[in-house]
Amino acid sequence: MWGLGARGSGAARGRASTAESGVSLPIRDITVQLVQSDCGRKWTHVRVHTGEGLTGIGEATYSRKETVVARMVEELKSYILGRDALDIEGIYRDLYSGGGTAYRTGGIIFTSAISGIDQALWDLKGKALGAPSAPFWAAPALPEFLFTPISADGMRTRWWPTRRGSLGEGFKALKSGITIQEARGPGISRQELRNMDRRYAALRRSLGEEVLLMDDPHAAFAPGAALEVARLLEPYRLLFLEEPTIPEDPAGYAQVRQGTLTPSQVPNA
Repeated sequence: MWGLGARGSGAARGRASTAESGVSLPIRDITVQLVQSDCGRKWTHVRVHTGEGLTGIGEATYSRKETVVARMVEELKSYILGRDALDIEGIYRDLYSGGGTAYRTGGIIFTSAISGIDQALWDLKGKALGAPSAPFWAAPALPEFLFTPISADGMRTRWWPTRRGSLGEGFKALKSGITIQEARGPGISRQELRNMDRRYAALRRSLGEEVLLMDDPHAAFAPGAALEVARLLEPYRLLFLEEPTIPEDPAGYAQVRQGTLTPSQVPNA
């Protein structure tokens, strides 16, 4: 997770509708569940429980630091027990900038924990009002959701048979990590590019043309190398190349985006 950013108009509408409803949901408890995945991560599920029996679920995974994030959630719990779960903006503000928590100085562990709590609160709001929570974030509610099983490095793993079988069950997309498996950055060699091309060609032959492909190099590349990778992947028509360079470099993203047909995706800020 990447923590929380500024609120949009959807959040403002959600806050107004809550105030008008007069509904209150006192927070009774906050729990964390670590779910072991087949790629080594532990998915960090945050649950906010209310006295009315409703539970909201959020996701706070920060890869390889999951137990630390879980402990941070536990540390933050005492600051919001008994609070109204529908006071989402107030809780976020107090956790992020309150003098008793971090006073705007927390790092990614801290903001990952807040993110999981925040998501759980918005989930609770949707359940309380009997409505989808996506519109509260000004996000479109899609009639069809494309689930993306993640293959850590394409076909060269023990998970590939499972991933390949999942596509036969109706999944329509696959997210690969071939780029970061073949090159650690920040630069890239001709041989590394050839290796990527060879493996993507094999992946596309195996899946056919209808399955959507994505890739996530985890910001490994400098902008110039990221552009080379993006151009290499053009024949494979990726839905997007996620975080090809560091998210703090908008000029680098502009360089990549303007120099290739492969779409780039910037991570949540």
